Amino acid sequence: MKKYVIFDLDGTLVDTIPGLMVSINKLMEEYNYPYRYNYEDVKTLINGGAIAFYLKAIHQSEFKEENKAEFEEFLKLYKEYQVLAKPFKDVVKVLKKLEKLGISLMIYTNKPHEITLALVNLLFSDIKFDFVHGNIPGDVPKPDITLMQNYLDEHNLSNLEGLYVGDSIVDILTAHNLKMDMLFCKYGYSAKEYLNRDDVIYINEFSEVLNYIK
Repeated sequence: MKKYVIFDLDGTLVDTIPGLMVSINKLMEEYNYPYRYNYEDVKTLINGGAIAFYLKAIHQSEFKEENKAEFEEFLKLYKEYQVLAKPFKDVVKVLKKLEKLGISLMIYTNKPHEITLALVNLLFSDIKFDFVHGNIPGDVPKPDITLMQNYLDEHNLSNLEGLYVGDSIVDILTAHNLKMDMLFCKYGYSAKEYLNRDDVIYINEFSEVLNYIK
């Protein structure tokens, strides 16, 4: 049996697009950008962390000094509207079952760390996660595994004892770097070109996670 499961957050445990959509569109309006984004558009902006999301939204490839105020405003808006996020179907129920089985639960995401903690506290206050880490300025984002691997090493956890669950190419690469079995969530935000690989296991619903811990 697997001893622990590492989860991505956006598109895996939680549908965060509603809050992201409101936040980025308010930013576009406030700073007079001509762009507006619907639910499907926002899917294409996710992955790589908040700065990457923001740069894609404003159609810019490089973060410059003049972007700092806008980006801080985006983070402020996102923190405010993350309350619109909801767990995907069966997520809470399955996490509680994993807890009862003694499986250690972890979250490793590129979402800003402060927002990650607030969102986990909001949606999963009655679930115990042993490791929750978002991106902190200065950290290298996923698929870098430094922070995650350090935690596993410190707690004498073998990579073979873990299962990684995510929904993007970034997650596929992260799982490969960890040399860990991966479940790819087809209901998530991934582009279709990542749905025909032979190096991951595809699941249609979150409840299927329970089938792969033994």
